[in-house]
Amino acid sequence: MKRILIILASISLIAIGCTREEPMQVRNMKIEFELPSNFKPGIKYANKEVVFSSPYKTYIFTTDNNGILTIPEIIPDEYTINTSWEISGSEYKSIITTNELIEDKATVLLRATLSNYQVFTQKDIKMALDMLVMRSLLISKVYFSGTKDNATGILSLKYTAAGAPVFPGPPTGSRSARGEFRTRHASRPPDG
Repeated sequence: MKRILIILASISLIAIGCTREEPMQVRNMKIEFELPSNFKPGIKYANKEVVFSSPYKTYIFTTDNNGILTIPEIIPDEYTINTSWEISGSEYKSIITTNELIEDKATVLLRATLSNYQVFTQKDIKMALDMLVMRSLLISKVYFSGTKDNATGILSLKYTAAGAPVFPGPPTGSRSARGEFRTRHASRPPDG
């Protein structure tokens, strides 16, 4: 009889010790997104996607018409919070108050990231959006000039307008009277 009581008590203690309470969810957390200061006053970060990601779970929320994100409930954890808004250069120029030199084809990216943010209690936060302008690069001309004297193996390179020679590596040799740089051709051994 004593054995049965000890076995039943052990099983009861193990069963009680293995139960786990679900964590209390954080409710009604608010995040306000601040646009750069050159945006027109009526422009809001409205209806934009905000991603909360942790090693265990990813949540996707959407801001309201006022640009505020209200999270109804979320499991307490450490999250990385990301959001971004990509617009064209022409659209960007129409929603700012300043005159910026941005081409219409450029892409303007507004983004905010908060890494390893601990969400364990209800705490309202503000996140400032950073602006990144991605412009296109156009190389219209590349200049190279030089001559090689086949008899002597001397390569003559002219300097560019910026004053840098048009060849890789440190120069060795001498300058001519016309400002050209003279060096031996790499494939020929020096005379000797």
